[in-house]
Amino acid sequence: MQITDQTLFREKAYIKGVWQDAANQQTLTVINPANGRRLGTVPNMGAAETRLAIFADADLEAAVAGVRWQFFLAYRIMRSNPRHANRARRNFWPRSAIVSF
Repeated sequence: MQITDQTLFREKAYIKGVWQDAANQQTLTVINPANGRRLGTVPNMGAAETRLAIFADADLEAAVAGVRWQFFLAYRIMRSNPRHANRARRNFWPRSAIVSF
């Protein structure tokens, strides 16, 4: 089977929104186990790239968790007391509209 759109085939690693080669420029060959043919190569990432990928994911998780917590608190405030609901709408919703993923 051939890939019809070669732009979809990447031989790099996607870290923090960027396709990257390994810092040491080494690669590993990927072999199809069914027929032994070479499929392509992947960067042989080291410890530095691994840490970068892990911390990039942790940063994203922390940002998402913070936004979820803000929405949860605003929801609880609005449900608990109608008087506080108006204050939460005035103070929270305009700022939350700026945050988007």
